[in-house]
Amino acid sequence: MKKIILIIISILFIVNFSYAYVEDLVFCTIKSDSITITIKKENNYKCTEYLNVLSQTINSEYNNIMSAQNLINKWYDKEFWTEIRDEKIEKVKNLLSTKEQIEQAMKEFDNNLFIKIKDYLTYTLSPERTDFQAILKVIKANQKKWINLTNSEKQKLNQIEDAIKQINTIITTPDFNTLIQSFNKYLYLKKQILWK
Repeated sequence: MKKIILIIISILFIVNFSYAYVEDLVFCTIKSDSITITIKKENNYKCTEYLNVLSQTINSEYNNIMSAQNLINKWYDKEFWTEIRDEKIEKVKNLLSTKEQIEQAMKEFDNNLFIKIKDYLTYTLSPERTDFQAILKVIKANQKKWINLTNSEKQKLNQIEDAIKQINTIITTPDFNTLIQSFNKYLYLKKQILWK
């Protein structure tokens, strides 16, 4: 469990600095019948490297197809160049299919990671939200008795309200960047609330 928590926290901080999805941090293992996405570097490469090489190869093959088509249009050994062009077209179709499968697998990985991180944060932050709501309720109930709140008390009250708001945003957001930004803001607010 500690290992999972450390991985999630590491990912949160890495993603925080990049403000992007984890697409540049995932590794692909590609077999003829499957694509496996992981965050562990083993005997594999970054998925983005696969995508870059595939894109370059597709562009190169496209240029070869156009060159062959140009020769066909000029009637130079039409049968030979038509066969080569058709082989290249099939190769490009296979490369495009592989590229799309990798992109789809990465998207699914991102979505699953987002769901797991959000579920974990929801699970861990819900009790804290309940505690903050209880504190806020007591303060507001007694606010009439404390006629004048000091600036520090007002600030703490605002920070508690904002912390609850950030937890609610974390629980309801469908967006990874919003989740990370709200979580970071919540951590800052929590530190401020507990520090004073």
